[in-house]
Formats: sequence, structure tokens, C-alpha cells
Amino acid sequence: MKNLLVVLLLALVGLLSSCAPSAGITTQTETLPELEPYAGAKAKIVLGEFDCKVNNCSSGVGRGIADAMITTMVLANRFVVVEQADNLGVLTAELNVTGEADAFQGADLAVIGNITQFEPNASGNDASGGIGRIFGTRLGVFGGQQTATATIDIRLVDIKSRTIITASRITGEATSVAMGADGRLGSIFRGAVGGTFSQYENTPMETALQKMVINAVNDLGAKIPQEYYKY
Repeated sequence: MKNLLVVLLLALVGLLSSCAPSAGITTQTETLPELEPYAGAKAKIVLGEFDCKVNNCSSGVGRGIADAMITTMVLANRFVVVEQADNLGVLTAELNVTGEADAFQGADLAVIGNITQFEPNASGNDASGGIGRIFGTRLGVFGGQQTATATIDIRLVDIKSRTIITASRITGEATSVAMGADGRLGSIFRGAVGGTFSQYENTPMETALQKMVINAVNDLGAKIPQEYYKY
């Protein structure tokens, strides 16, 4: 009887496996947030590479997020973006030592910050119920959802006065793959930094990163004082 029960359970697991979608990818879709519409004078800004403050950030993630931010800032039509600093260490050093506006090709503002959360598999639910507990494994990929989360802390700094104008914590979270109405936004991470984000393509993590970057650019646009819009 015991052997028959084991055979039946194994057969059920095999059936579930044959019907399972690929792990990390759901059949649902999400819509990316929109960039706030804007037409008018622009603010001149420089952006540095984001520094990872969490252990699970792989090499190149900070540069990849910065590259995606630059692309999105240009698409937002609010910013004149000057060349990117090599890293935040260089950018912070120049701000602390010089405080000169011409240190960054005449940019008035700098964005500096850190990656404080990077969780491709932040959480999920287990749709397998008791079967998963019997085998001591997580079978939630057969029918559950996986949540991906990414967070950056950013500061907007006046280069000449070295004062912080605003600071924000921006999070992107997703349980499914985005289908952006704007194809330009939907592809902002494709090919970044030699494929740094290629492992997340068409997964909730790519969607979370896209949301985070778009929300960050909208946040900057809303919080930059009007006097910086002069180009």
C-alpha cells in the first residue's frame, strides 16, 4: 500500500511538471508607468554610476541602472544630460573638492545614490499545497507568483553649492512581465552593459527595474526647482 501511494504521488508530480510554465516567468502582463508629458526648458544634469549596497548585486548592475536612467531621462525631454561620471566615488570626490559648475561640462545638478534592494525573487506563494510539504520542496513555480523588487536611494545635488535639494527612495516591484505601451521604455535594459540584465529579460525582475527607473525619472522631474529649467 505504501509503495502504491508513493507511485501515485510521483505520477502526480510528473503531471504537474508537464503543465508547469517556465520558472520566473508568468503568463500575466503588467503595464509600465508612463513618463510625465513635458514640453519646455530643460535642466542640465550629470548622473553617476549607482553603488550597490546589497550583497546580491552582480558586477555591472550599478552602471546598467545608470545607463537605463540616462536613456529614460533623455526620453523624458526634461533634461540636458552631460557625460556620465565613471562612478559615484569620482563624482562625490569632485563635488566635495571643487564644487565648481564647470566640473561637469556646466551641469547645474548631479544625481548620486545607491542600490539598496535587488531581489529577483523577493517573495512568492506556494500553489502546490500539501504536496510541496510532503516532498520538502517548493513547488510554487507550478502555479504561484514570484515577486521581484528593486530599490534605489537617490539624492539631487546642486553642484555649485554642494547642497542636497531632494532625496528619494524609489522602488519598482513586479509579479509579471511588462508590456509597455511605449516600446522605447519597454527595451531600456536590453543590451545594457554587455548583457548585465540579459538574465532577467522577460521576467518580473526586468519589469521591476523598468518601473523603478521610470518612477525615479518622474520623481526627479517633479522635484527639481523651476529655476534649474533654463536650457
